[in-house]
Amino acid sequence: MAFDVRISIKDGTAIATLEGQIDENAAHTLDVALKNFWLSNPAAKHTVLDLDDVQFITSAGFRVIFASYKKLTAIGGTLRVINSSERVREAFETLGLTAYIPIA
Repeated sequence: MAFDVRISIKDGTAIATLEGQIDENAAHTLDVALKNFWLSNPAAKHTVLDLDDVQFITSAGFRVIFASYKKLTAIGGTLRVINSSERVREAFETLGLTAYIPIA
């Protein structure tokens, strides 16, 4: 399955809906998409990653997610993850990312 990212704003919060596997190529695509979105929408300091249609995330994907978290918190923003599968949630927990990024 090809990777896709769609980003919209709802009530001042960026909602990034991700679909597919986040491998190294997809991680780069995600990184560029988020950075471009934040550049053109600087008021959107709060971001939600909707992982409902994400089956797998590689270390490159987790690096992009954590770097996004660090960028947002540095400017007073937040990053949250919603709709993750049990497999993806377990990976977040194993990596210790749930100590930083809320997973719902």
